[in-house]
Amino acid sequence: MKKIIFLIVIFNLFISCQKEKIEIKKVRIGFPGSVNVLDGVAGIAQQKKFIENELKNIGYEVEYINFSGNGPAVNEALIGGKIDVAIYAEVPGIILKSKGIDNSLYAIADNHINAGIIVKKGSTIKSVSDLKGKKIAFPKGTYIHRFVIEILKRNGLSENDVEFLQISSDAESALLGGSVDAVAFTETFTERLTRDKGLTEIIADTEKNPDLAGKSIFVGNNNYTKKNPEAIEAVLKGLKKGVDFTFENEDEAYRILAESHNMNVNTVRKIYDFNKDNINKRYMINITPEIIFQLEQCKEFLLENNLITKDFSIEEWSDKSFYDKVF
Repeated sequence: MKKIIFLIVIFNLFISCQKEKIEIKKVRIGFPGSVNVLDGVAGIAQQKKFIENELKNIGYEVEYINFSGNGPAVNEALIGGKIDVAIYAEVPGIILKSKGIDNSLYAIADNHINAGIIVKKGSTIKSVSDLKGKKIAFPKGTYIHRFVIEILKRNGLSENDVEFLQISSDAESALLGGSVDAVAFTETFTERLTRDKGLTEIIADTEKNPDLAGKSIFVGNNNYTKKNPEAIEAVLKGLKKGVDFTFENEDEAYRILAESHNMNVNTVRKIYDFNKDNINKRYMINITPEIIFQLEQCKEFLLENNLITKDFSIEEWSDKSFYDKVF
């Protein structure tokens, strides 16, 4: 009897160890959004299972985890060990690194992510200067935060001239319900409400102020990366296949994103602009000296506006080794 019990214990320990091994062989990708679908070419790589298959080839599974709380929520997940890597905007990425969290920047998934400020259709607010004394809501701690502060400044206003409110997944209902006067959000959000639904009007955007557009970056927890370097390389290979597929299949790429995001194809065309001349300029870009300079400018803005308090080197944050292997 004792021998049987001993064998059962050993068997259970073996099964437990096997489960732990399986759990380690996984990469959890976090990103902002109300739907569990990545944006841009990363979304193509996800929908076409390029990332999934590259990981499967080396014995890994992928888990996609979206966060409606946007960049700050993704940061919390990285800090808390709930995700291993993230694809999101550079502002929360810089904020995370400034807190001394051990992570690295691997690549730029999208070099130009737009944002806009919208008001309800028929609103008396027709321009940014009309926002004086009004309530404007946006996800704080994101690239949109930077856009709002800078666009106000360019129109003769400061933070003291408006009331800032934090908002994320409830942005549409807040604006249309009248609890806020304007909402600043991603181009996907603003174009869907304006172009697809005809419920709002855009009073400012980064399309007309391209230097205020954000960047989508690929970062990872260094503790995870040291143990699973092959997983980072596989994700990059999958993303590269997404770029290659989009380059050769522009129309299908628009259709895939339209269906996955429940949007009009023409709206998706406007947002992502997958023409061949634009693909290599905008998507999956190496961390070049120009990129580092632009990220340094973003970091300086965050320091000047007390959104971060600790400085660090963008160059030292960048780990180009995985990109160099894949591209």
